[in-house]
Formats: sequence, structure tokens, C-alpha cells
Amino acid sequence: GYIIPRCPIIQISNISDKEEVRLGRQINQQLLRSDVRLYRNSQINNYVKRIGKRLEAYNTRKNIPYTFQVVKDNSINAFATAGGFVYINTGLIKAADNEAQLASVVAHEIAHIEAKHVVKQMRKTAIARGLATASGVENSQLVQLGVELGYRRPNSRRAEEEAYQIGLIYP
Repeated sequence: GYIIPRCPIIQISNISDKEEVRLGRQINQQLLRSDVRLYRNSQINNYVKRIGKRLEAYNTRKNIPYTFQVVKDNSINAFATAGGFVYINTGLIKAADNEAQLASVVAHEIAHIEAKHVVKQMRKTAIARGLATASGVENSQLVQLGVELGYRRPNSRRAEEEAYQIGLIYP
């Protein structure tokens, strides 16, 4: 008979921080293999990382190491995926009038991770598509969902308001 490779099943409703970080790394690798192109200007990258690290000091999820990356894309956008990965488009950096505006967007993205909006959205989508079973969701399917949701970012109004409120806590 055939040997079917076993994919790890993740119980996304109570995913641990460690599992979320591992999932985030896999989503990040997949994003970088597909359409996301990182901006290679070390000065701009260091600038965004400095802003991110300053804000990260105030986060409540201490087991989540944040990764801040600049994406070469002219659209005015930023997004976050599971496990502390934050992406800031070059178009947003150019559009920001000052560091405070850019920092407020970075804080907003951190807040989505803090409130587990990314994980909750993945769970909701997995259930809606019938991918979730009683035991959980296959890791590979979660990675694909994470990649897709990273682009589309269909957060509810409530999630956006909550991220906005959490973002305001950061000085």
C-alpha cells in the first residue's frame, strides 16, 4: 500500500505561542517565495526595525519575537501575519509625513498580533471553508491560509478598532 505522509495537525483554537511563531516563520518563507519582495536598502530597513523594536518593548506577549520587514511595493499598506511578522510597504514609508505616523501604523500591526486577530481570522476562515476538523487543521493548510490572509487582511471592524485602541497604548 501507499504511505501517506502525515501533516502535523494544529489545534488553532488554543495554539501555543511557540506553535504560532513556528507557523509565522512558515508563512513568512512562503510569502517571500511568492509575491512579496523585500526592500534591500539597509538604512530604511534599520529605521523601520528601530521603530518596531521601540514599540515591541510594550507588548504583552513576551514569547512572540517580532520581525519587521520592508516590502518593495508602492501601495500604501502594511500587514502582519502570525508569530510576530510585520510587513511595511515602501509606499507607506514614502507617504508618511513623519516618524510618528509610521510608528502609529507599526503599533497598529503589532496590536493585531497582540490581540491574536491574525490567528482568530485563520481559525474562522478554516472553519468556514471546512478545513478544520475536531482535531484541528493541517499545518500546510494553515500556512496557505496565512499567506492568503496576509495579502487580503479581512479584519472585522471590531478587530480594527481593538487594534487601534491597543496601538494607542504604545507611547
